[in-house]
Amino acid sequence: MFYLKIIKNKNIFPDFFQLLESTFKQLFWFSNQSLLKSNETIILMWVPYTDAKITNEHLKTCKELHCKITYDRSTFEKASAVVMYDHNLLPNDLPPQRRDGQHFVFFLMESPTYVSEQAFQALRKNYYTLTMTWRKDSDIYSPFELQKYIDIDIYGYCGSKKCKKTDQAYQEYDPCEMMFRKEYKFYIAFENTVCTDWVTEKTFNRINMHSVPIVLSRKIYSKIAPNMSFIAADDFKSPADLAQYLKYLHSNADKYIQYFKWKTKFDSVPFPNGFHLAFCQLCKRIKKENEDGKFIISPKATDLKRWFIDSAECNNSMVPQMLTL
Repeated sequence: MFYLKIIKNKNIFPDFFQLLESTFKQLFWFSNQSLLKSNETIILMWVPYTDAKITNEHLKTCKELHCKITYDRSTFEKASAVVMYDHNLLPNDLPPQRRDGQHFVFFLMESPTYVSEQAFQALRKNYYTLTMTWRKDSDIYSPFELQKYIDIDIYGYCGSKKCKKTDQAYQEYDPCEMMFRKEYKFYIAFENTVCTDWVTEKTFNRINMHSVPIVLSRKIYSKIAPNMSFIAADDFKSPADLAQYLKYLHSNADKYIQYFKWKTKFDSVPFPNGFHLAFCQLCKRIKKENEDGKFIISPKATDLKRWFIDSAECNNSMVPQMLTL
């Protein structure tokens, strides 16, 4: 064990004391970084995801990788990846310059029509190194006139019904979710636009909460959801036909219950718990790059507009057509 004798006259060994002071500052700085372990891979969330907080709970299925998610910006220099949720990113609130071997991750769970305006335009070329989106070809894949013919309750900014949003949004015990589950058999889960691979999180919320989601396109959902777990609006010739079918299911419990038989063969993962797949993928990628000694920048990330906007196959006409339901 070593002891340090205090010398009052610092002028005797000025260089020694400067070195000592600098060393202690570094030691105390590292000790205050949320008790970060030397073998941990740090993932820094620069701006939060809109609908739910992403935490270390989303890494519990890959604990052996020793990753940690933090929102503490003072860990920037130690972070192996800095994840930026584009929709909430501002050009005047960007990280410092990226260091060698550090990933800047473009993160978005919205369609191409909902990218941030200023930040996306400013950072679309040669800024990010990886992509994390709902598109299956992402570097890190994160898997997410009716009122004329049937009564519809509309909640939120566009409707007359209100349900106060809480920190438990999208969770089973959220007051709004409990009310929806108790009072509604169907839920309209229309995307703001129809793009290849793009599905709204609202669909999977409803599947997990035991009501039947009504989606726009069967072609998209048939690839990712069990048969008879949703109702596709484009299966019907008109909004009136869809409304008539919903009334039929409402009056015939044996037919309605058919939309839940898939639960005997499949399990659903509540949103946003599905993020554990994406963030464990990110951890595995970082670990492999460290082991191989290779830092790989994705060409998709270096030209975001070309990949995310120009190559997107979107149909914006379906939404207004079905909203006349």
